[in-house]
Amino acid sequence: MSACQTYALPGNPGDRHVIPVSGGADSAYMAIWLTRLFPEVPFIYLFTDTGVEPPGCYEFLDRLATYLGRTITRIGDVSLYDLVNRYNSFMPSSSARYCTRELKLAPMEAYLEQLRQDGQHVHTYVGIRADEGFRSGLVSHRNWIETHLPLKEMGIVRVDVFRGLAETVGVPDTYRTRSRSGCGCCVFQRRAEVIGYLQQTPAAFAEAQSFEKLSEEDKLRHPDNATATWKET
Repeated sequence: MSACQTYALPGNPGDRHVIPVSGGADSAYMAIWLTRLFPEVPFIYLFTDTGVEPPGCYEFLDRLATYLGRTITRIGDVSLYDLVNRYNSFMPSSSARYCTRELKLAPMEAYLEQLRQDGQHVHTYVGIRADEGFRSGLVSHRNWIETHLPLKEMGIVRVDVFRGLAETVGVPDTYRTRSRSGCGCCVFQRRAEVIGYLQQTPAAFAEAQSFEKLSEEDKLRHPDNATATWKET
C-alpha cells in the first residue's frame, strides 16, 4: 500500500467523506489504505444491503470493521425480490439495471441527505481499479455529492488489491467461486459463478430460481422452445 502515500484527500475542511463498502475486495482494500493514510478523518463506512448478498459477504464486513476499528453502517430495508415483485415480476437485466439505482444509489443518497448539514459537501470513494477502464462508477446528480476513484487515480490494479488484502483481512471467501462482489443472483454473473452459487447456497439458489420461472399467465404468451438457465445448471 506504499504507492498510495502520495494520494491527496480532496475537499475542504468541514466536508464529509464516505467510503461505500460492498463486501468485495476492491472497496475493502480502498477502505483500509484510506483509513491508514488519513487516520484523523472521520470516514463514514456505508454498506447498502440488497437482501440477497452471499452469506460470506456479511462475515467479511464484520472482519473488515474489526480490522479498521470503525463501524460500518448498514442501510437498506427493501430486498431485491421485494423490488422484483413491485415491478410485476420484471427482472433486472443489462439493459434495465434498475436494481442498482433503487437498492444502492437511492438509499445511499437518502441516508447522506439526512446526515449532511446545511451546505456541506460530501465526497464518496468508489473502488474501481486502474485496470477496469470500462467502469466509471455511479455518479450522483446531487450537486453536493462528488464521486472519486482513488484506486484508478493511483494506478492500483487487481494484483495490488489481493496482495494488500492477503496482508491484512484476507480475501473474501466469496471469491472462491465469483470474480467480484454483488447479489448472489446477479444477472451479470458468468455461468460458472451461477453454478458456484448453487453449490455454496442451494437454498438461496432455489429462491432465485423461483423468480426466474415464468408464471402460468406468461407461459401462454411465450413459446416453450428455449432452455432456461436454471435447467442447464
